[in-house]
Amino acid sequence: MFSINKYFPVLIISSGFLMALVFLFGGLFETRVDYENFLRDHPFNNRKNLTKKEWKKILPKKDRPDLAMEQNFLMTMDPATKSVPREKLFSAYEISERMRGDFSRDYQWQEHGPNNVAGRTRAILFDPLDSDGKKVWAGGVAGGLWYTNDITEFPTVWNSVDQFWDNIAISSIACDYNNLGVMYVGTGEGWFNADAVGGAGIWKSEDGGITWVHLQNTSNDNFYNIQKIVVHPVTSEIFVATSGYYGNSDGGIYISDNGGDNWTLVLESSGSRSRAADIEITANGTIYASLGIFYTDGVYRSENGRDWIKLNNGNNGFSSGSNSEFDRLEISISDADPSVVYVAGRSTAGGSDDIGIFIRSNDRGVSWENMTVPRDPNGTHFTRGQAWYDLILASDPQDANIIYAGGIDLYRSVNGGQSWVQLSHWYGGFGYQEVHADQHAIMVHPDNSQKIIFGNDGGVYLSQSGGNIISSRNSGYNVTQFYSCAIHPEAGNNYFLAGAQDNGTQQFNNTQGIINTYEVTGGDGAFCHISESNPMIQLTSYVYNNIYYSSNGGNGFQRITYDNSGRFINPSDFDSQSNILYSAKDEYSIKRTSINDGNISESEIAIGLGSKASNIKVSPFSQNTVFIGTGAGRIFKINSSDQENPSIIEITNNNLPNGYISCIEFAESEDRLAVSFSNYGISSIWETVDGGSNWSNKEGNLPDIPVRWLLYNPNNRNEVIIATEVGVWLSQNFSDSSPSWNSSNSGLANVRVDMLQIRNSDNLIIAATHGRGLFSSDALQNASLAEISLNDIQADVVTGGYSIENFTISNIGDQGSVLSYEINTSYSDRDATDVEIVSYFGEWIIDNSVTLWPCPDVNGIIEWGTRFTAIENIGLLRGVEFNWWDYYGYPNITISVYDLDDSGNPAQQIGSANVSVENISTGSEWTYVNLADLNLSFSTGDSFLISYRVNNGNSENGLDILVDNGGQNEFRSYGNFNENWNSLNGFFALDNEFLIRAHVEYSTNPGGMWLTVDPSVGNIPSGESDDINVIMNATEILTEGNYDANILVHSGSGIIDTVNVRMNVSNSASNDNLEIAPKTFTLFPNFPNPFNPSTTIKYELNRETNVELKIFNIKGEIVKVLANGSQYPGIYSYTWDGKNYAEVEVPSGAYFLAISAGNISETSKMLLIK
Repeated sequence: MFSINKYFPVLIISSGFLMALVFLFGGLFETRVDYENFLRDHPFNNRKNLTKKEWKKILPKKDRPDLAMEQNFLMTMDPATKSVPREKLFSAYEISERMRGDFSRDYQWQEHGPNNVAGRTRAILFDPLDSDGKKVWAGGVAGGLWYTNDITEFPTVWNSVDQFWDNIAISSIACDYNNLGVMYVGTGEGWFNADAVGGAGIWKSEDGGITWVHLQNTSNDNFYNIQKIVVHPVTSEIFVATSGYYGNSDGGIYISDNGGDNWTLVLESSGSRSRAADIEITANGTIYASLGIFYTDGVYRSENGRDWIKLNNGNNGFSSGSNSEFDRLEISISDADPSVVYVAGRSTAGGSDDIGIFIRSNDRGVSWENMTVPRDPNGTHFTRGQAWYDLILASDPQDANIIYAGGIDLYRSVNGGQSWVQLSHWYGGFGYQEVHADQHAIMVHPDNSQKIIFGNDGGVYLSQSGGNIISSRNSGYNVTQFYSCAIHPEAGNNYFLAGAQDNGTQQFNNTQGIINTYEVTGGDGAFCHISESNPMIQLTSYVYNNIYYSSNGGNGFQRITYDNSGRFINPSDFDSQSNILYSAKDEYSIKRTSINDGNISESEIAIGLGSKASNIKVSPFSQNTVFIGTGAGRIFKINSSDQENPSIIEITNNNLPNGYISCIEFAESEDRLAVSFSNYGISSIWETVDGGSNWSNKEGNLPDIPVRWLLYNPNNRNEVIIATEVGVWLSQNFSDSSPSWNSSNSGLANVRVDMLQIRNSDNLIIAATHGRGLFSSDALQNASLAEISLNDIQADVVTGGYSIENFTISNIGDQGSVLSYEINTSYSDRDATDVEIVSYFGEWIIDNSVTLWPCPDVNGIIEWGTRFTAIENIGLLRGVEFNWWDYYGYPNITISVYDLDDSGNPAQQIGSANVSVENISTGSEWTYVNLADLNLSFSTGDSFLISYRVNNGNSENGLDILVDNGGQNEFRSYGNFNENWNSLNGFFALDNEFLIRAHVEYSTNPGGMWLTVDPSVGNIPSGESDDINVIMNATEILTEGNYDANILVHSGSGIIDTVNVRMNVSNSASNDNLEIAPKTFTLFPNFPNPFNPSTTIKYELNRETNVELKIFNIKGEIVKVLANGSQYPGIYSYTWDGKNYAEVEVPSGAYFLAISAGNISETSKMLLIK
């Protein structure tokens, strides 16, 4: 073994980590005040404050892992040792695995992704068994191992490997090119970001990744953090760079010559610590390694892996010893010329220009020369203060002069580092393509240097052009790291918000299974809230007290505060009754942000907390009552919290430990509540049943792991679930003095869970994981059960008539359950062959002067559409095509179909569909969107508008559409500005039309779309029912016969029942409900028809009878009742003014006049044209 002297620094490094190390020394805390003093003086709690003006200049950057690290360190630190003993997770993983599946009650979890947002990735590999270079392996730093069989496919399909390894913090992937089926995966992020998940050694596969085994000799502190694994190209020896675990292990370079069964430490730094940063092997077997993470060492070379030469001697252009100003070193070597070695290193001076060394050797490290440091558009180093974490080099295997560098963004040099070209920018600024921030891994394909994969905090990206064009490949790669989540209060409404590390706040709409989301606010997504009393009010936060507000249900957010007080991921809670957001500010106050009809006011509650608030909980039992937990373990109750001088009571008991209170949760009253602590080394869970006078330890048999959130089962408060560093755990005997705990992770993973939220209306739970996205469970929901009153409906209808039947859906499930249903219809006799394309645009030119309309445009118009008119009956709107030229960012796109109002402008939305960016065709290609599931039909003369909207449209996200050259003069193209519609002619006096065309199915079958139901969606509480009207409409049917259809009743993701429907159409009424009798009335044609704005309806009665005169729309919904009661013989006249029962004017289209007199009915069609 070769060892050298190591210089252990005494000075504080700018990242703050060594400040924490220096700050560790000192005695135990005798009192809570001692602990509060410790926290108050801790370097992590003494950041420079920015002014409001300074904050306004700062974009919500996606590049501050150090600040999240510092907060997580204080959250999880063992108060006794002042360190984070992550080795304790080893036993927790083992216990969790033993218990999995052995518990009488196990929550089932459903994964929701997001499908289009990934997370931090430090490990990537082209599969050596795939000669086409399509199969790729990738690992999330907290999300496990994944592979795709075709990285070039768009959208890419990713597959997850076992999520219940003892550890899923993937940090490195390597293969043995001598034995192509042999692969190795390392775990544990060793860069000392405290939000990192520590590892558990190395896993090995001998069958190309089908099965994996844990190498038991690596399950120790020496292999706690695997920085990199490489395999010798000749001998198949395995080399591993490790940083070990704090002061309890030996990090360095390890070698195994027997497939990982045994290991030898062959290179380490001398002194109290040894950490390897990087290792590379050339094609001819020469090995290069670097030592030093947060201390200075150097780069070494070996020909055999046992004997090493230090390459930085201070006299060859590469400094050494006390004269050095670098620590972490990154190495890259090209197979094209193994004598060329590149090295980049972090500056110990820190700052934005934090590259301390950037050099190249042309002679295997004998001599070195400086290279030019890449700089961003603002002139700072490409790492911008984060070289300790974001630093990667990769060489082209076919050209040693081509080198790629990654920091915040990506750069390329084609002349050996003399000059650089920026390839990307983290939000697509300055004219560069958008690639997510924080680069950690680059691999150039060994046989095709144009094909490159990148790993960063946004997941996996691919270039097939040497970096000129780079695109996301994250569809289904679900490794998002969430901090928080919020749930819509309405039962069955699966709308969620979730705040993500480096990926903003994500919005989940109509969540069933794994879905695409879109980013409603940027940066690091912190706490988020949806008002329980008015879900149109929603709040998100971007670090500290920087708050965004939506008043329209999440369709748009505005920033309402600029305030860097509080914590990095700042705890808060929203009082839905008083519309006040309470959030942490400092150790002397709590911040109040009041939101009244959009009027924002900020104030403070003065309170001596001792340390900053760590959790805030608004009481559901008393108005304007808030509970506060602190980072040192105190708990306060604030009454009249909306007042200037509220009442404050401390309910801390001396039994409670010193530590970070991560959650406060209520049982059935304010007297009974539980709290959790997220520190190692202390009891994590406590409960009071007397309002805080006494607290009981509920740790039981729970392993020593951080607990970040907890929930009572509202149906059985002896059952409690908790969010931990190792998934979700459950106790069914929480009231016992020593509860039993078991893992409850079916469908989840051995992953850190940061937050749990429960919806009171139906007890749905959601879980925000820090590495595997968002999950939900219905384990606490009372089970609903649907009962359908009829399974067959039949009616005899005369040609030109209609019949209204009904059936009942009842919820006979558990008390408190809610049955959510949706009804669709299907036809067994539809003729789908007559499909035509309808368009109104004229000629267009595709050349250098192609005419584009951006969405959004410079005026803020975020929706464009085209008005269509049915020239004959449309039985089904099958789909729509758009000619979108290009998109930028990641636009969240909704396709909508609208009815039109009196002015011909879009009014009510009658259907919508979402489009994923991955499915967009650009250039001159058309993008088809299927709308058949909307089941929309239109009568002759009906007009409707089809539009596309960019929900998150801004300077970063947009979608451009082509227009024609004009001259059609139909003015059918419309725009939506602040929910006000106008045509392009009205907006800009232009006659251009968008390139949008509809695919319609004309009703060659005389039945057309003859069946409708009302209502078609609903939520039914237990013990209640909904009556469903079934309208069979033969007004357009002239052919006698039987017409069959099915009513499909859905609940959740499946069909719960089917109702078979038959309409028997004949020229004479034979229905048992209709008597054959002398005609009692004569209905005259209404006049005028078509009409605008009114029409007159006349009929003659021959005898006294009961008369009903109703107006229906095309959906079979009653618009207005004109007559209902007994009438004498005579002639009657009614004028319909085109308004509904609420006296609101209805849109243009076809309507039906239905009259029944006695047992005889007739129907006629009217056409309202505006």
